[in-house]
Formats: sequence, structure tokens, C-alpha cells
Amino acid sequence: MLGILLIYFIGKWFYSLAEAHGRNKWGFAILGVGVYFGAQILFGIVLGFLAIAFDWEWVFATNGILLSILGIAVGALAAWGVRAIFKYNWSKNLKDNTSDTLLDGI
Repeated sequence: MLGILLIYFIGKWFYSLAEAHGRNKWGFAILGVGVYFGAQILFGIVLGFLAIAFDWEWVFATNGILLSILGIAVGALAAWGVRAIFKYNWSKNLKDNTSDTLLDGI
């Protein structure tokens, strides 16, 4: 249940940022959730390779709850970082609604 709430709030966080800057709201909400899950998957893969390469037995003996909490933290941190990058770039380059560029809708 906690995971569903976290996914909801990450999506809402990206949605409100995109709405405030006139961007595609649902696309960025889905992107935020994708960044969260992608960072968790990448964390698991990297941790697995490091555990095998350096013979970290503690990773295999650790309770799954601890690894899940670490994965949640890594995913949330990655989502926060991507959102901070978007916020910085969008506030620096305010979107002009009168521009006639080819990529205006993206």
C-alpha cells in the first residue's frame, strides 16, 4: 500500500511541475514513475553485479526488507534529481507560447 501511495505522489509531483510550465502533464507524470522504477531496477542490477564481483556475502544474507528500503530510497532520490533538473531548466528557459518551432509540442 505504501508503494502505491509513493507512486501516486511521484506522478502527481511531476504532473504539477509540467502543468505549471505548460508541458505535457501525463507524459511527465508517467516519466516520473518510470524514472522511479528504472532507478530501482538499475540499483538491483548494479548491486547484484557488485555483490558477485567483490564477494559481498552480506547482500545475499540480508533481509529483503532492507534491500527494498534501499531500493525505494534510490528510486525516490533519482525521481527527485530528474525533477530538479526539469525544474531548473524550465524555470531558466521559460516556454514561449508564440514560438513557431517544429518541436514546440514536445
